[in-house]
Amino acid sequence: MGFRAWAVMGMAALAMASITGCSSDDEMSPPASPNNNPSTGTTQQSLYERLGKKEGIATAITAVVDAELKDTEMASYFFFQVQTPIPAGHPSRAQIEECFVLQLSEAAGGPEKYAGAKVSGGFTCRDMTTAHKGLGIPEGIFERFITIAAGVLQGAGVKEADIKVIGGVLMGEKDTVAQDKSRKTGAFQIPSTSPQNK
Repeated sequence: MGFRAWAVMGMAALAMASITGCSSDDEMSPPASPNNNPSTGTTQQSLYERLGKKEGIATAITAVVDAELKDTEMASYFFFQVQTPIPAGHPSRAQIEECFVLQLSEAAGGPEKYAGAKVSGGFTCRDMTTAHKGLGIPEGIFERFITIAAGVLQGAGVKEADIKVIGGVLMGEKDTVAQDKSRKTGAFQIPSTSPQNK
């Protein structure tokens, strides 16, 4: 599933979907409860449950990050994570993944909380604007991130309706992540204040 299909989701659908999830036939479904369909006695799982709860989401996030890092331009935005030691104030790859797991878990209706959460090493998950400040991510890189993530989820057997919801969650962060409006794509550019540029 490509970027354009996700862009159509819209924020209203995202808000509804992150609370209620989607059914496999692409329609919005009510929250999971023991009495969803009294005539059949069946219940619908929430998106969080369909994704395998926090553990399943963590597995998916690791696979997504692995795939993203195979793209050289995308990998360049992990510039600070490959420094030894990692510069103060920058998270490790593991901490980025932990925060991303919490964010997606919360958006999928799980009990996890993202904003201000503490992860390994005492790192605090930051809002998306702060987390991506100074990285100069252009829109094309953000769109490629979405496309790669969709491919990984599709390959893992996640239903198309659920991939659309996840895409909607990610698309809702486009303006906060893709902060470089001066170019469409390209690799990370080392900030002029970085020791490597002095």
